[in-house]
Amino acid sequence: RASESPDGRSILFCRAETGQMPSVWLMSSNGGSPHPLTDGQDDQGADHPRWLP
Repeated sequence: RASESPDGRSILFCRAETGQMPSVWLMSSNGGSPHPLTDGQDDQGADHPRWLP
C-alpha cells in the first residue's frame, strides 16, 4: 500500500524483488524515478509505510 505525503508531492511505498525482503521507496507524485530509503537486509522487511503529521 502506498502513502502520499501531506503536501501531496511524494509517495512512499514498499517494493521487493522475488525472494527479497521488502524495502521502503520514495518517488515524486508527478511520476519521477523512485529511489530506495531502506534496503530490507537482515530479515528486516518493511510494510505499510506512513508519513508522520
